[in-house]
Amino acid sequence: KTEAKALIWGAVEKSGKLQNARRRKRNLPAKSNAGHATGRLLQARLRAFYNWCIRDDLVDRNPFEKLALELDTRARERALTIREINTVLEVLEQVDSPVFVMLFCILLMTGMRKEEAANMKFGWVDWSGGFLRLPADLAKSKQQQNIALPAAAMRMIQQMRREALSAGVNDLDSAYIFTTDGRSKYVSWKRPMARLAELLPDGFEHFTLHDLRRTVATGCAMLGAPEVVVEKGVLRHM
Repeated sequence: KTEAKALIWGAVEKSGKLQNARRRKRNLPAKSNAGHATGRLLQARLRAFYNWCIRDDLVDRNPFEKLALELDTRARERALTIREINTVLEVLEQVDSPVFVMLFCILLMTGMRKEEAANMKFGWVDWSGGFLRLPADLAKSKQQQNIALPAAAMRMIQQMRREALSAGVNDLDSAYIFTTDGRSKYVSWKRPMARLAELLPDGFEHFTLHDLRRTVATGCAMLGAPEVVVEKGVLRHM
């Protein structure tokens, strides 16, 4: 157990140093629990591995069970304020990736997960109803879901459709809406997000694309939407 604890805390320390180094570059304060999520994940994976070894009679005990590590992995609560959203939108178009810019706006308008948005195809859009049919195999709940598309999002998708038609894309219904090569879905998130962070003012608190879901939920609540509508209708939590 002593060696197992030392291994986990070593990973926590290494990851924490890297995370806080990135925060210093953005003029953000260090986090006391930096690296703790890495430690929790590593422990879970090693515990599962040793349980597998026990089942195959390779070892007789699991050193990563009941370590009682004091790891602070509280869920993130980051949601952008209206002022922060305006600041982001003022510099967003300076990111040299039009597809990323459009996807970012889609996430901010719908609260979708980034993989859901990246996988969107023209054939999933109900053009008259103004919503997207997300197939069950892509939904986290494994059930088909309908996602409302605001008018601005619909206009953006319609523009992408016109461009795809002009480019002579075959089988348009099966084509990805957001693509850089006309064939595959968009996957280049890391570099544009880093560029966006560079464009934002010093001290702007770091945020992730997943934080946009929390931002949408917070905005809906501020507008008076019932919690059940936000949770099940917008975020589509089961």
